[in-house]
Amino acid sequence: MKDKISSALSNGNITEALEIIKSEVNHINSGEDSPDRLKEILKNNNETLRGLKIKGYIGDFPTFIEPVILTPGVKIGDTALLGPNVVIGGMSELGAFCELSNTILLDKVLLGKHCKLSYCIVDSNINLPDNYQGKNELIKLNASGKLETITI
Repeated sequence: MKDKISSALSNGNITEALEIIKSEVNHINSGEDSPDRLKEILKNNNETLRGLKIKGYIGDFPTFIEPVILTPGVKIGDTALLGPNVVIGGMSELGAFCELSNTILLDKVLLGKHCKLSYCIVDSNINLPDNYQGKNELIKLNASGKLETITI
């Protein structure tokens, strides 16, 4: 194809260019946030997690149901229930009495007291208020910086 275009240009033939991709391809328009893709991420997470990796957390009396993986430095409020199939990213903080199952929290997530998340993925830099309840959701910020959820 490249040779034909070069030949047409060198022979003086009129050529036209077509814009094949009209916008920048990114995680929003490439399908990464599609419900099927997000379900696949949670399913793979649940199938590959094993055991407890909870060293270096800050907090008193959390309950862990295997498997759970915490990045060192995670702060956990009193009487939190984590698991099964939970991964918590760096510099995240969970309020007292939070319950998480089959959930992935990326870095710098702040959960208020009594939050309950099941089958959720929470993007980085998200602050959820006290008593937030989420099930089967991707939780992220939209382009204007407001909390947005996508059902998965």
